[in-house]
Amino acid sequence: MNPGIAAPALGGTIPISIPVDLPARIHRDPDGVLWADVSALPGCVAGGESLDDVLANLKEAAEGWLLAQHDVETTGWAAS
Repeated sequence: MNPGIAAPALGGTIPISIPVDLPARIHRDPDGVLWADVSALPGCVAGGESLDDVLANLKEAAEGWLLAQHDVETTGWAAS
């Protein structure tokens, strides 16, 4: 073990980053509006003025979707 890196206690968690490529579907509405979705992440959609905007917004939406899913799975929904 590298002496400069402290190991988490047993049962602890550490964040990791894993690059993942997910297929996205790009759509254009009849009125010309661009939007995209990631079918592997239900409800993950984003739009924008240009394809670059759509893809940047979709990346942000997918990251948020994954973070929200993780939070729900680990802590459950907040009581209302």
